[in-house]
Amino acid sequence: MKLLFAAIFMMMSFSAAANVLTPQPNAAVAEQMQRLLGTPGARRDVQLALERYQQRSKRLLAAAARLGVPVELLALPLIESRYRNLPARANRLACCSGLWQLDAATARSLGLTVTATVDERLNPSRATDAALRFLVSLKAEFGTWPLAVAAYNLGPTRVRGIIRTSGVHDAWKLVQRRLLGSFLVKVAAASLIFEASRGPDAAQTPEVAALTGARDG
Repeated sequence: MKLLFAAIFMMMSFSAAANVLTPQPNAAVAEQMQRLLGTPGARRDVQLALERYQQRSKRLLAAAARLGVPVELLALPLIESRYRNLPARANRLACCSGLWQLDAATARSLGLTVTATVDERLNPSRATDAALRFLVSLKAEFGTWPLAVAAYNLGPTRVRGIIRTSGVHDAWKLVQRRLLGSFLVKVAAASLIFEASRGPDAAQTPEVAALTGARDG
């Protein structure tokens, strides 16, 4: 893990790599990676989160493959919950719960039971299926994974309004205009760290493979 972080820092000194969320090198993402990994405490926090991911990886990867979701989007809980299954009372926003931090209204719309006695957002398998289906539906509506991730956080109604008002349908142009907040930037940075942590045997873009020192055979 120490070698991984060292490799990432070497790359960050130049520019961020690219993947399905960041199609081009992105200075904002590189800056966010530095925030996530820039101190020993931050690196330890991310390392612990990735260790939690490893405990859940088989089910998460299987769900992503079944629903056609890019593996990079499995980094979203790194930002939302650090891969912890957080009950609503442990979160700053009481309306959000679970690994994927779904709010109650969204969870119910996706078929999860959320009552005073039962909260299926705390069922990792059910919540993962719901969250990934939600992302797939957002991708179908907005056309790109970056916009889908933004809408996951802001809500589709708000993103529709931002697009309509601005006339811009490119998520990163909207980020540059400071219209989408920071969530997409955070998840994009997390996705690069997440991919690098999966090692050279995982399917990676050439840029991400470079983070881990992987070489084509």
